[in-house]
Amino acid sequence: MTDRRTTIKWMLSAAASMPLLNQRSWSQDVTAWPAVRGYGGDPDLTKLYRPGDVWPLTLSPAQRRTATALCNVVLPDDGRSPDAASVGVVDFIDEWVSAPYPRQLKDRPIVLEGLAWMDAEALLRFEKYFAELDESQQHAICDDICYEPKTAPKFARAAAFFARYRDLTVGAFYSTPAGWKDIGYIGNVPLSKFEGPPAEVLQKRGSRLDMSSTSIHHAPARLGVGFVGSGFNARFHMQGFQAVRDAEVRGVWSPNLEHASSAAALARHLDIGMAKAYASIRDMVADPSIDALWLTGPNHMRLENMEEIVHALEGGVGTLRGIACEKPLARNVTEATRMLELVKRSGAVHGYLENQVFAPQIEAGRSRIWARGAAATGRPYLARASEEHSGPHAPWFWRGELQGGGVLNDMMCHSVLLVRHLLTQPGAARASVRPVRITGHIASLKWSKGPYPAKLAALYGREVDYAKRPSEDFASVSIEFATPEGQIVIGEASTSWSFVGAGLRLSAELLGPEYSMSWNTLDSGLNLFFSREVRGASGEDLVEKQNAEVGSMPVVASEAAAYGYESEDRHFVRAFLGKEAPRLTFEDGLEVVSLLMAAYMSAEQGKTLDFPPPGLDSFVPAVARGEWRSK
Repeated sequence: MTDRRTTIKWMLSAAASMPLLNQRSWSQDVTAWPAVRGYGGDPDLTKLYRPGDVWPLTLSPAQRRTATALCNVVLPDDGRSPDAASVGVVDFIDEWVSAPYPRQLKDRPIVLEGLAWMDAEALLRFEKYFAELDESQQHAICDDICYEPKTAPKFARAAAFFARYRDLTVGAFYSTPAGWKDIGYIGNVPLSKFEGPPAEVLQKRGSRLDMSSTSIHHAPARLGVGFVGSGFNARFHMQGFQAVRDAEVRGVWSPNLEHASSAAALARHLDIGMAKAYASIRDMVADPSIDALWLTGPNHMRLENMEEIVHALEGGVGTLRGIACEKPLARNVTEATRMLELVKRSGAVHGYLENQVFAPQIEAGRSRIWARGAAATGRPYLARASEEHSGPHAPWFWRGELQGGGVLNDMMCHSVLLVRHLLTQPGAARASVRPVRITGHIASLKWSKGPYPAKLAALYGREVDYAKRPSEDFASVSIEFATPEGQIVIGEASTSWSFVGAGLRLSAELLGPEYSMSWNTLDSGLNLFFSREVRGASGEDLVEKQNAEVGSMPVVASEAAAYGYESEDRHFVRAFLGKEAPRLTFEDGLEVVSLLMAAYMSAEQGKTLDFPPPGLDSFVPAVARGEWRSK
């Protein structure tokens, strides 16, 4: 086993042989490049590429440690923005020096030899590798090479490396959402208004702009919202819109005009807008008072609804500022990819409606955990999320061929995104926590057993036949995520239609080295007790999916707020008015569907799968094909 002293001798020998980084023979040793085809076709922008898919990556674990430490010297966490490594800058540098193109090939020896020099210099001065040094020691080395004009001649090549590495680090960081936020850049989103160039700029250029004769499109003062769908989910959103200032619900379309009229009447009753029912989606798009659509209809109608919207827009009948789609985006990856293609053709800003990441307890807990616990003792390593109730409201949910699956497709879309959200540092890109392996399990624990298939048929009709064509009523998923630091963190999620309790239970946990958080919507802070003498009809006046009317019952006083609908709807209204960038888009919806389909594949194959697994793009679960049977 080689001891530290021998290692130091080796490193010092390398350092002594330099006009540092100038030795051609050493350069050839550390920068040898495998033969790889260079320029090729454009990447498939609908595919999720993993590091190493396009070309072999270069940096070893030791080099990545040095690269991480140096990135964080260049751009440390300053309390307002995260450090560079936490948003994937080292992954970018690894891709950059691995790419077989002229500019990258030129930078490759500069970066690799520079990282080697950083470790050699650290060992020479402090007998530790650069990543092991404390902040003052790291700064002592970097101070000698950070400004080329005043660098000592013996450090000239090291200073040239540092300058290039700093440029790569800064360029990568400010290409991420965290970097945009740091400089106040909102990205390619519509402006609420445009007042023209500043007067001092016009004066300097000897120009003038007559605003009265310039055609400028102003955002409306209030967003006119139309709902595609009139069922339970649309009505939950309408409750949420009571807390949204800058919007009015002006329209509802449903294939059942009576249902659309009923939902429109509810909107008027809630005083959230003078909504009316429309005979077709095309008619609603054509109405200039409708600025944005919320897609809340059944899963099996989502793609058809989206195609009708885009057909109307491309036919010139109207315009839309925004389109928001409920979870899941689609029933499988093929359909989700098509949804993304269509919304891009529409030209509208798009949003993916996932309410749980907007729940006030989740937002408050996540921000505080990361600011206090993670900042002091390290990032969280385990997130759990669960959604459980006794079963859905409408027949189509129970039918796998319509819904796209069972409880995994219906509700796991919430939980897989929530665990990833909790494990992602606030301000960092969601892609900085990357799924690499997934394990799924599905089962029918209740509704295909004993008297329950007959009960379902009596409630929802003979098409819901769980004796012959069941869907899963329980699912669990474990996802391994890779972090920018090279760690593996775990997300665990479970969902159930076989839960027996007071009503809907949403829960989550986040755990790190010296901290944790927990959330449970049935810990509502309000409980009521009714004796058996209290008689009345069954309902959902206490909690969603309520299971009892007597005994001690929790009450969720404002479900639209507690479950995140209010904050979610407020955010997307502001995004469609151009006041902020959407936090979730159809791209996020496609990623969620990809995870769900991978979980189904894992459950069917009975093993853990690398993500994304082969065949994911065309996969349709056995439950959705009507071929799954419960054991």
